Amino acid sequence: MTRKAVFFDIDGTIYNFKVGIQESTRKAICDLRANGHLAFISTGRSRAYISQDILDIGFDGVLAACGTYTYYDDKELLNVEISKEEILHTLEVLRRLEAYPVIEGRDYLYFDKPDYPEEKSKGNLFDEMFKDVIRPVRGFEDSIKANKITIFCREKEKLDAVAKELSEVYEIIIHGMVYTELVPKGYSKGTGIIDICKRLGIKKEDTFALGDSTNDLEMFDAAGTAICMGNGTDDAKAVADYVTDHMEEEGVPNALRHFGLI
Repeated sequence: MTRKAVFFDIDGTIYNFKVGIQESTRKAICDLRANGHLAFISTGRSRAYISQDILDIGFDGVLAACGTYTYYDDKELLNVEISKEEILHTLEVLRRLEAYPVIEGRDYLYFDKPDYPEEKSKGNLFDEMFKDVIRPVRGFEDSIKANKITIFCREKEKLDAVAKELSEVYEIIIHGMVYTELVPKGYSKGTGIIDICKRLGIKKEDTFALGDSTNDLEMFDAAGTAICMGNGTDDAKAVADYVTDHMEEEGVPNALRHFGLI
């Protein structure tokens, strides 16, 4: 079989905070690589937000922060950072509209816990996992290096106002009324896949993408075969070539077996 490149979303696809990474998923990705195929993370998380237990599964490369940061074989390929001026402008807009940001970069995550909604400020597991890379926003505004921003805003009117003021600079990916991603204009998981495959000489028909959510739609379009998890959102399932089982019910290994990759 021709060598394939398989791109894996993280949250809701290979990992969640409740169960972590299932051993069957870990083994399936190892078996995939043992069969000569390439395995990539393809996530909305920035590089700083990818924990070591996920990286320890074993991947050939990483596509992070919705396509604004990539590396392959330990070599950085792309690192698109939001300008200092735009960071400051974005913070002014978000503070005025009471939208709470996590600013995500290659090396650090920036957020102000005292300003956060109560249910998000109790993330003890998050704090413990990422304590070495968390910095406050206030006091670091002039030195922030970021690839994307995630905001929490439960009021539709304020979220609409954020989108109106920032849509010329960012791709705005709304996940219900819980959180929204602000990604530099023109970038997505799809553009990341296209760029990686161009650099490595991989044809579209030799690529697979596994995901579960709204920010996976461009990734699905860029890949030769789009696979949605059984726990995925309706919009992701609607455009997938194949819907596998729930993440917690062998969804990843079953999908890889279905396509003869393991």
